[in-house]
Amino acid sequence: YHRVSNLTSLKSALAEGYPVVIGIDVYASFESTQVAQTGLVPLPNSGEQLLGGHAVLAVGYKDDAESNDQGEVICRNSWSESWGDKGYFYLPYSYFTSYVTDMWTGK
Repeated sequence: YHRVSNLTSLKSALAEGYPVVIGIDVYASFESTQVAQTGLVPLPNSGEQLLGGHAVLAVGYKDDAESNDQGEVICRNSWSESWGDKGYFYLPYSYFTSYVTDMWTGK
């Protein structure tokens, strides 16, 4: 296993076919009804409550996604296919600057 140190390395691993396990900070907005229905994760608001952490699997990415800043990482959650977008959700690239705590791959 190898530690992934930044978004560029994450995208490189995904492009080569290697999924990446990531640890994220979970804020109240992550557990909102909107995210549960759409899978589109917003950046936390200033002063929003940190609920804890969560491990998820990054499986892809989309540059220049219309729904978030300059792109988003496609992640698989373990909360069943009835949550998010059939069990998937989308983290904006800007989430990775402050709210991703760890990234690892088998590459």
